[in-house]
Amino acid sequence: MNANIATLKNSLSRYLRTVQSGEEVVVLGREWPIARIVPFRQAPEPDGTDPLDAMVQRGSITHRGSPDDTAGWLKTRTPAKVASGSASLSDVLLEMRAEERW
Repeated sequence: MNANIATLKNSLSRYLRTVQSGEEVVVLGREWPIARIVPFRQAPEPDGTDPLDAMVQRGSITHRGSPDDTAGWLKTRTPAKVASGSASLSDVLLEMRAEERW
């Protein structure tokens, strides 16, 4: 299936469902192919386990849970401590933005 950039942008959800179903979408820029959107397929881990399951087991990612799971997880975490006298995040951000302008 082919789609020009404007059509893809306006109907992205529909095209992504097409890709999820296994079909490839070729993106055209001025009638020429410039990109290809293909279904994501992960190779299995060396031991044969699913890559996402392996990442969950390693603690790299968490599985999608219910809001109750998320609330419970947040209750077990403590906020990071900020060193006294250090700049606030908003001050650092403003400074970075000012540097980019010059």
